[in-house]
Amino acid sequence: PSGTSVVIRIPWTVPAIDATDVVVNVTAVGGNVTHWVESGPFEIDSTAPTIVSFFPVGLHAPVDPTIVVTFSEPMNVTGAGANPLSITPTVPASVTWNPSRDSLTASLSGTLPCTSYAVAVGAGGKVFDDSEWGNELVPISWSFTTECVPTVDLLAPDGGQDWTGGSVHTIQWTSDDGDDATLTATLLYSLDGGATFLGIVGNLTVPIGAGSYDWTVPKVDSTGVVVRIVVTD
Repeated sequence: PSGTSVVIRIPWTVPAIDATDVVVNVTAVGGNVTHWVESGPFEIDSTAPTIVSFFPVGLHAPVDPTIVVTFSEPMNVTGAGANPLSITPTVPASVTWNPSRDSLTASLSGTLPCTSYAVAVGAGGKVFDDSEWGNELVPISWSFTTECVPTVDLLAPDGGQDWTGGSVHTIQWTSDDGDDATLTATLLYSLDGGATFLGIVGNLTVPIGAGSYDWTVPKVDSTGVVVRIVVTD
């Protein structure tokens, strides 16, 4: 009837395009009168999101690292998107999205040294970008291995020796590291049972395994001499 408002809803299959300035125009023609109205500009996003970068990956990751994942566009951070990470072996992870929702960080705890971890994004549930109803992210996975902690065992002296001041004796040790072929060794000695230490030699590059250093014993009198070796990778 004349003067009656009618709400008309028409289903629309949105075209598979990418545009940020889409405008919908509705034109009504009645008799000799034509009237039209347009929406404000809006976006159509038809491209699936991708992962642009991720870290850490490969060897020598720190123990309890922070995972950083960067996406190609803002993501839907509700539902499965709130925490899209899966980590194997399982360790606690505190996930935080940045304000623009195109990057997340996950602070891990409880990881072990010299251990490989697999990370997957989107494997535990579908993850979408922030368009309505969302383009799905293709799941991706990678791995990293935490750095190995070097170990060393001092073989000689092992306590109880009585060495003459000014004589030469061999300090012996064995070391190991799961991901380095050489280590940096520092040798020290104490005259007061380990309360304070003096240097023997520092920044000594040594291969892992058996090692030794010929030490000219200082001309002192002490019954509390202690030798220490420190290795770093």
